Amino acid sequence: MKKRSDKTDWNVQKEKIIGLGESSVRKTYFPQLQQKLDELERFRALLDQTRDSIFLVRATSLAIIDGNSSACRELQCSRERLLSARMQEFLPHDAVETLKEAVSSGKTGDGEKVIVTSVRTCSGEELPVEITFRLVTFNGVLYGVAVARDIRERKQAEEELKQSEGRLRFASAAAGIGTWNWDLKTNELIWNARCKELFGLRPDTAISHELFLGSLPEEDREAADNAVWTALRDHSDYSVEIRVTLPDGTLRWVLSKGRGFYDEMGNPLGMHGIALDITDRKRYEKELVEARAAAEAANNAKSQFLANMSHELRTPINGILGVFQLILGGYAGSLGADQKDLLAKADRSARALLRIIEDILDLSRIEAGKVSLMEEDFSLREAVSDAVELFAIEARSKGLDLRLYINADVPERLTGDALRLRQVLVNLVGNALKFTLKGMVEIAVAVGSRTAGGIIEVAFSVTDTGIGIPHDRRDDIFRPFTQLDPSDTRRFGGTGLGLAISSRLVEIMGGTLSFTSKEGVGSSFSVIIPLREASQAAVPEPPPAIAVPPSHERNATPNILVAEDDPLAAELLKNILEYHGLEMDLARTGQEAVEMWGKGQYDLIIMDVQMPRMDGITATLHIREKEKSTGGHIPIMAITAHAFPEDEKRCLAAGMDSYQTKPLDMERGIDILFSLLRGRRAK
Repeated sequence: MKKRSDKTDWNVQKEKIIGLGESSVRKTYFPQLQQKLDELERFRALLDQTRDSIFLVRATSLAIIDGNSSACRELQCSRERLLSARMQEFLPHDAVETLKEAVSSGKTGDGEKVIVTSVRTCSGEELPVEITFRLVTFNGVLYGVAVARDIRERKQAEEELKQSEGRLRFASAAAGIGTWNWDLKTNELIWNARCKELFGLRPDTAISHELFLGSLPEEDREAADNAVWTALRDHSDYSVEIRVTLPDGTLRWVLSKGRGFYDEMGNPLGMHGIALDITDRKRYEKELVEARAAAEAANNAKSQFLANMSHELRTPINGILGVFQLILGGYAGSLGADQKDLLAKADRSARALLRIIEDILDLSRIEAGKVSLMEEDFSLREAVSDAVELFAIEARSKGLDLRLYINADVPERLTGDALRLRQVLVNLVGNALKFTLKGMVEIAVAVGSRTAGGIIEVAFSVTDTGIGIPHDRRDDIFRPFTQLDPSDTRRFGGTGLGLAISSRLVEIMGGTLSFTSKEGVGSSFSVIIPLREASQAAVPEPPPAIAVPPSHERNATPNILVAEDDPLAAELLKNILEYHGLEMDLARTGQEAVEMWGKGQYDLIIMDVQMPRMDGITATLHIREKEKSTGGHIPIMAITAHAFPEDEKRCLAAGMDSYQTKPLDMERGIDILFSLLRGRRAK
């Protein structure tokens, strides 16, 4: 073993050993320390990025020992100024006292104190904040961490909400709207004062769903309860009109509307809504229904009055014109020229009176809204030609040229109301002839546009060389009872209703009526009416004529049953029928007509519509019903003083074969009668 040398410098060796140790410590702990420092820097950077202001304070004095960048920014001060301050410099007294109480409680860890207060910045500005304060202990020293959040936006939203709620409360109060909220868990209903007032309850009354239902009449409770639960189940709005029984026993109508609210699973938590007094509205609705019923009753009464007036006026005129037709037609023997002339004048006057009556009744029905259109296939050329032909004699007598032009592209058959179309054309042509003293009246028909669905706009024009219309009177010509000059009534006659009626009828048919005119030159009226193109099925030819033998044998001579309660009308029919070699039996009621038909052998029935005991329509229905079991079909020809289109519709619907209005056109009536007889014999 080698001996240690005594020359060794132990101090040098010691320094080497110590140096070696320090180097080892650096290598071992410095990296760890640097890592911790880096973590602290990252943590501070993270804290500086948050929008909330964070303060680290000494618990005992509330002196600020650290803070993030947001704290400096919100307080508008430097970091040096911040770290030299206490929380007391920025907070109001009550907030400071709350923090001191939190410190005194000594709770650390999970214990937090939340304060809604304000901070005073270094510039003197007050900012609303929410401070969360927590105590922490480090190395045995107690610190406080305060996190202050800027709540300016929240405060602004709360203020806006408060104002909105105030406006809503004001509006609800002004409108008399009650509000309510129902908590399903507690079954508690929260009503505002107005809602309680609607139900007649005191302001301090505790409300429940059962109390709500109990305030309703018993017959309404189930419906109201079902409406609530259905709305909650279907996540739909709740709305129901309910009657509320007030403490004094009176009933009040309330509209209750609401909407449910639900948890995240969709389970109902409750419902909130409004209640509104609708008692006045319900009363107005009832009054409106009653007023409408009264108006309809009055309208029906007016319609019945018009129908009765039509019947009562036409019946005597039928007798007058019928007598004139018999005498002028030679049925009552020959007359001298002077006698014929006098009777012809009387006949024209009676027919003029009839036209006035028809115009007044027509206008009354139009204004009462009682005009309905009949949709049927018809020949447009035939309808127009018939309307114009009525004025051929009048035009010749005045020396006027009456012209009719129908374009080749006008369809042969269309669907619409031929009767009302004919009435419009008759009014326009008659008006043109009335005010034209020389020259011509021209009627033209052409196709306008064609639309989808087979609708054709047919254009009609009536042009004359008459007196024309002054420019300042053009707005008046479609007004009822209006003529251009009072002297026109004496000079030209008429009531001034023709154009008013035509204008309204064209409007009802969905068309337009317009005109151009120059005083002293003439006028042109244009009508455009939409009509539907009819199917092109062949129109059946009438059955061949079968001569009625002039024999008076019962088996050879047609026997006619006449049902007519007016003696003069019955006598006129008897004369005209016997003149044409026909036999007639008379029934004075509908019931008598049914009985005579059942016992006799008749070839045709002339049936008046309005008769005592049983009217003609009811009698026809009885006959058609019996024919179902006995077989056969006797022609029934309706004659009536009810002259409106719906009257014709009712007659034809009951099973009548023809419809003639009083006063009867004897010659036309006989033609129709023989046509029906020929049709019966052909079968």
